[in-house]
Order: sequence, then structure tokens, then C-alpha cells
Amino acid sequence: MAQGEILQRFTPPAIRAVQYAKEEARRFQGNTVGSEHVLLGLIREQEGVAARVLEHLGVSLGRAQNEIRRQIEAMDTRGPAPASRSWSPGARRVLERATEEARELNPKLGLPSFVDTEHLLLGLVHDSDSAAVRVLHALGVDPEHVRREVIGQLGGGAAVTATLPKMEKVAVPAAAPEMEKWIDAAKRLGAAEAKMISPRSVVTAPWVRLKCQYGCGGWGLRLTCPPRSPTPEQTRAVLDCYTTAVLVHVPGEGNWRSIKQIVADLEREVFLAGHYKAFAFGSGPCDLCEECNLEACAHPHQARPAMEAAGIDVFATARANGFPIEVVRDHTCPQNYYGLVLVE
Repeated sequence: MAQGEILQRFTPPAIRAVQYAKEEARRFQGNTVGSEHVLLGLIREQEGVAARVLEHLGVSLGRAQNEIRRQIEAMDTRGPAPASRSWSPGARRVLERATEEARELNPKLGLPSFVDTEHLLLGLVHDSDSAAVRVLHALGVDPEHVRREVIGQLGGGAAVTATLPKMEKVAVPAAAPEMEKWIDAAKRLGAAEAKMISPRSVVTAPWVRLKCQYGCGGWGLRLTCPPRSPTPEQTRAVLDCYTTAVLVHVPGEGNWRSIKQIVADLEREVFLAGHYKAFAFGSGPCDLCEECNLEACAHPHQARPAMEAAGIDVFATARANGFPIEVVRDHTCPQNYYGLVLVE
């Protein structure tokens, strides 16, 4: 089927996503429009289900662009800018697969037979060898999880998901047994849950520090707080030095204090086990001293910056790794606190 004929079935948001993909290909000076550019187009089209799913999983435009730029530089695939860019075979398969996804999925959900952004996203993750799927893996997102999130957004459930064709699985190396033991250690120290994660799934963003600067009375009052704590750019560079981390979860009101102690103790255990790069990020402002002297820390083995203080988007990071977190609107809402220990 010709591309023009395929696009006749696309909704306006889906068509805009395709146009954005072309713009992103030009931005990256690519000779063709690839599946990675389609991914960026779906993120930019904010009206679609695809953008909501990707945002929920912590895939921002900036993070995806940075990862694509890193992969392009590693492969050095850029060439002279062509007069017009054709669609790569992989990107054409995405468009064709999106049409098939709409044909298979929409009748099960009672939806019209149009191709929307969610179908493009499903088509995108169907090819396990595509550039877009490599980007998602690098950002710590499981493509199969993307499928489940799409179905959930559309109001379907497990029964609908089970009837859909499964994408080819990609073997993702599991954490080594010596790493898995840190999950048990975190729970022994008081965590409700813990998970070995890729540091690439940790989301950093410049806006996070605004919450410290204008939403917290502790700005500048502690060595572990901004502006003395690492900037988001510094934190991103640090995270990129690691391949393994532990994300620690403690629910309950006021437990930001306990999680600071948990990650500090876990960092020490990890360090003494031979992982000399171990470093922890806690939650909330440091309260080890009644007043910080702002010169030399009195508790250097325990005082650690909060994830937020270092520019980490805790909401996006928790969601990208399958943990619960929501805005606390009043005292009846559940509270969830997170800490991070970088291992290797």
C-alpha cells in the first residue's frame, strides 16, 4: 500500500506526529526518516494517547533527543542533507503496522477504524530491532510495558491485551545475583520495595530545581541543598558513569526521614562489599544538624542530597520503573518516598 493511501486513514494528531517526525529527521541531519524520528514525533504531538503513555513512562522529548544524538554520534551515520528525505524501511513498517494495529485493536474496544497516535506507538514497538526500540531500552523502558500502558489508556484490560499479537522479545540481561542481593538488603534496612534499575532510566531535568528554589524553605540553608548540591547536568553526567543502581521505595506519611537513613546505610554496605563508586541520594532536606554550618559537613558519611535537590525528576523516574507515585492533594492521599543508590 502506498504511503499516501495509508495516511488517508490517519487522524489529525497522527498526521501531525508524522510531520513532526520529518522535522526531527531534518534536525538530526538524517538522510531518511527513521523509526527514532517517529518516536520523537509522537512525543511532540501532545494531543495523542501516545504522548501520555510516553510521559507516564518517563520518556521526555529532551531525553529521547539526547539518546538519539548519542547513538548517531556513536555510529556516525549523518551525511550531506538531501533535498528531500525518504522514509526508511523501518519507518515504513511502523506506518504499515500501525494500520494493522488499528484494524485488530479498534473493534475490540468499540473504536472507529482510524489510525491514531496510539497505533503508531504500537507499530513502533513491534519491531524489536528498530532504532526506536533501542532508544526506549536505553531509557529504561520495556516495549511490552508500552503496549500494556496503551491498552490501559484506551480502557482495555488484560483480556484485550492477551488477544493482541505479541512483539518479538529482546533478551535484556538480568541483574547478576550479586547485584540482586541489594534488593534484600534494602528491605532488611526498612524499605517496602526495591528494584535494580538502569541509571539511564533516572530522569533529570532543569525545572526540578525550581521546586527547591521556590517551593521549599530550605534553599541555600544546607550543604546538601541547592545551590550547593549537584546541578541536573552534573547529576546526568554522574549517572552516565554507572550501569547499575537500586531504587528504594518507602510509602507512608513522613517516611522521607527514614528513607534517608536506609539509602545511607545501603550505600555503606554496597561500598564495603567492594563497589567503591557507591553513592546515595535520599529524600527531603538533611536534618542531621539543627543548623548547617555551610562550611564542612559534620556528618559526611550520612549526609546525602535528596534526589530532587540533584535535579532528579522523582515522579518520572518512579513511573519509568513501575513504582507508584501521585500528587498528594490532601492528607487522605497515599504518600510515596524514593531513594537511589548508585552501585556500579
